[in-house]
Amino acid sequence: MANHSFNLVTEPWVPVLANGKHESYSLETLFDQPTSIRQLDIADPLERVSIMRLLLAIMYAARQEGYSSPAGAKRIMEAGRDQEIIDYLHAWAHRFDLMSETEPFLQVAGMMPQGKPKDYGFTRLHPAMQRPLWQTHDPYKPVTPAEAARMLLVCNMYDVAGVHTGMNGDPKAAGGKRTPQGVAQAGGLALAIITGNNLWETLLLNLTPANNGNKPIWEYPPLECTDMEPDTTGPAYYYTYPARRIRLLWNTDGLCAGAYVTYGNRSEWTTPENEYMAFWTQDKTGKPKPVNLTFGPLIDRPLWTQWDKAFVEPDGDEHYPATFLWASNFNSTVSFDTVAAQYGSQSSSIARIRQDHMTLDMRRIHEHANVSAIVDKLVKQAWPKVGNGDNPHDAWAKADTAMLPYLAGGKEPDLG
Repeated sequence: MANHSFNLVTEPWVPVLANGKHESYSLETLFDQPTSIRQLDIADPLERVSIMRLLLAIMYAARQEGYSSPAGAKRIMEAGRDQEIIDYLHAWAHRFDLMSETEPFLQVAGMMPQGKPKDYGFTRLHPAMQRPLWQTHDPYKPVTPAEAARMLLVCNMYDVAGVHTGMNGDPKAAGGKRTPQGVAQAGGLALAIITGNNLWETLLLNLTPANNGNKPIWEYPPLECTDMEPDTTGPAYYYTYPARRIRLLWNTDGLCAGAYVTYGNRSEWTTPENEYMAFWTQDKTGKPKPVNLTFGPLIDRPLWTQWDKAFVEPDGDEHYPATFLWASNFNSTVSFDTVAAQYGSQSSSIARIRQDHMTLDMRRIHEHANVSAIVDKLVKQAWPKVGNGDNPHDAWAKADTAMLPYLAGGKEPDLG
């Protein structure tokens, strides 16, 4: 192979909109000039969430507890960068090499399938590659290391369930197969990304203080096919959770020609104490569980129509992500994107992807009973008009026009 290294710290691979231009930045450049970046320049919502979680994990690892006070975070926000993050990346750069033969980033070095290897191209690496209508390119055509890095992150966060290839050295594999173990870590979560005026603000608004210890996957020994046990349970670990074991395959031109993918650690939904980006509720025993925002026809309804489920129940039980409270220290109005994947039969494919953008004045949380009543009335007015042949987004447009400005802090809608 002509090129034996592609280090994510120093090589450009993150698409960004910076200074009004479409650019590709390395992690080093991204964290050195974060205020010049308006946003991640990524259309794929799963890719955008996966990269955002990696960036936050790096910040948690560098700062451990994040920024413990709003005043401290505000000073860093105004400074426009944090040298401790740059220093951390330099110290751990050796673990960010995508092509390392001994400790490749987020991969198992030398991992091989049991029996004769099959060429799956990228159909096992990115969930969208399994569906022809979603394929952005030929799944058997080699891609650049930058593209492979982004797909690697998506696979580890959103991979489907179903039978996977059994790998040598995996005690849970037999006969060349690995039995189903569920979707990857973020697959069962509805996640919110609070958005700021630039990427630096966005990152800091989502960096809720943590005190559980923060040790991302690259600070552990290189991955093997056996399960690993963490010694800390902070968000840095869960944002890089090793739900899959992956090995990227390279050709002699330094391009990625495919990948081997199998199950890793069984996915854990963690808890609200260390998964700050997710919407949470409780089961009948009082145990925390993720809010399902992709159930049946609800996936076609605006997020605000599920106010009781996603934000506050009539009894005052709150479900919105912990990041909302942190971000409200800087502005009482919180703008955010929500992403959730809906899986198909036996979770062996991704059927739909939910995306919402909304602005919420946090005062509405305290007025939840009134908000719930308004939502109920608007839903009853709009729902009979949503027929099977209608575009659901068009059908809800009028209700959106009434409700979204109110949730953002505007006048209460006139329901007639």
